[in-house]
Amino acid sequence: MLPSKFSSMILLFSLMMVSWGCHQNAAFEHTHDFGKEMMWSQPLSWKWNVQKNDKPYRITMDIQCGVHYPFENLPLEWIEIGPDGQRTSHELEITIRNPDGTFNGDKALDYLNFDVVLDDNHLFPAFGEYTYELKQKTGLESAPFMINIEIEAQEIESY
Repeated sequence: MLPSKFSSMILLFSLMMVSWGCHQNAAFEHTHDFGKEMMWSQPLSWKWNVQKNDKPYRITMDIQCGVHYPFENLPLEWIEIGPDGQRTSHELEITIRNPDGTFNGDKALDYLNFDVVLDDNHLFPAFGEYTYELKQKTGLESAPFMINIEIEAQEIESY
């Protein structure tokens, strides 16, 4: 049996390679690391400059939190503001713990990973700059034990 430190390094390297391989085909992406404080207090904001809209996109979010996240759910609001200023808001809720107390999502060490489809068939109606915001809606000033968020849009080839 391998020493635990060596096994952990192999696991981490493997996860990094899988993550890199999965994200290399993204047309648009945004990543946010919550740092060592692991607190989500401010809305996340980013821009995507869309110059191609002849095919739909699949927009996904990979979100990680610590197993010590104290709530059963993580309520979120995802907002898209188009080049014309039109605002579209979506609310969603990620189930962190099931009613029986078990964790939902993929667990690795002290982290929980959730792969969420934000829009399976997203159409950008016009060229231009799209602004996005992602807010935690726990009702508290900060959502604790947050690790990182990766959001990406991949063009759907078989449209």
